[in-house]
Amino acid sequence: MMKRIGLLFFWLLTAWILGEIATRIFLGPNLKKQGPDRTETHPYIRTEWTPGFERTYVIEGIAGQMGTMEFKINEWGFRSSSMKTAAKPGGTYRIFFLGGSTTEERFLPEEKTFPSLVEKKLSESLPGKRFECINGGISGYLAADTLSLLIYKVLYYEPDLVIVTLGVNDLLYGTLPTYDPVRRPDYRKTIYDAYLEESPRKTLARLLKHSQFLKLIKRRLINRLFPPAEEKYKNPFEQYEAFRHQRLTRPFTPLEISSSICVR
Repeated sequence: MMKRIGLLFFWLLTAWILGEIATRIFLGPNLKKQGPDRTETHPYIRTEWTPGFERTYVIEGIAGQMGTMEFKINEWGFRSSSMKTAAKPGGTYRIFFLGGSTTEERFLPEEKTFPSLVEKKLSESLPGKRFECINGGISGYLAADTLSLLIYKVLYYEPDLVIVTLGVNDLLYGTLPTYDPVRRPDYRKTIYDAYLEESPRKTLARLLKHSQFLKLIKRRLINRLFPPAEEKYKNPFEQYEAFRHQRLTRPFTPLEISSSICVR
């Protein structure tokens, strides 16, 4: 019996390795996600918007809005239509707004975001001056992420003022005994699926996640038989509500005393 199980495991492993090699050689480029919204190529910035990214979102139900919305990132990787050049134009007061999702406001039209409203108000109050209020917010950003973005990117665009609004993401991470401001693990895994931190499962999960052969099987076969859960949502609002319900009903990982919190 054990011999048969061993042979079965051997042939499955062999099929996986051969399938992985064949997939990467012949079908690798076709499996890449087209037009990714984020990039992780910078050595010190964890993630940032892909310059020139554009997408149309269905926003019915979000903040009382209806219809669709055009989301655009300019050629320098910021959400700002008023920023036309990398070098600051003469006579322009350039303000950067940095933070997380509450700054980014991904599902709000640009003209309704906080940076855009500030720009409009300043321009109306001081008609003789020109202002550029640039949205540099990235969902999920911590203070360490924002500092890296400021040092290695934002400062090169000559800001006159930088406004930072942070707190919620750092508070969520900071309550965990595994808090690490440098490594910055995935939020959902850290909060909800801490058991994945066990080394054997973590290693196996990483191998399965990056397997091009398994991605091929998933996209061509499994997704057709069992459509992904995301397809049942009509718009991002429904998806957010589903995640919110999961967050409220699923118990958190029990917490120990965190060394990241100073109690005096």
